[in-house]
Amino acid sequence: MKNIHSDYINISLIFSFTVLIIVIYFLGYLINFDNPSDIDLLSKECFIFIKDYWGLSHIILFFIVTYIYPNRYIFIMLCGILWEIIEYITKILNNKFNTKLNLENGKKEDWWYGRSEDILYNSIGIILALFVRRIVK
Repeated sequence: MKNIHSDYINISLIFSFTVLIIVIYFLGYLINFDNPSDIDLLSKECFIFIKDYWGLSHIILFFIVTYIYPNRYIFIMLCGILWEIIEYITKILNNKFNTKLNLENGKKEDWWYGRSEDILYNSIGIILALFVRRIVK
């Protein structure tokens, strides 16, 4: 019998690694560019029902993780919700302490934000993975 705890550890490691990659991605933009949100390739418009490539990246990530660990979809969804809550709290703290990114033109902008629609994108990825696994079997 497979160790259930190892699934949770592996899922947590996948999400932790993803967060690390995102932080490195943003730090690279913050260090190298005056206005990273204008250059951020993932912020560009994507499809009609997907706001941008960040949304698409949520669908793809949650599809892959759920496809690998289909019996842990509830835990996977809870991880996504928890992450959006962390991003939302970060946004509130940024606003409270006025630590928004200072742009060249004097404007200030959030450089990290949580979006409620990301939970929808996560759900789409999970549902698609479960659907594809059901068809493939």
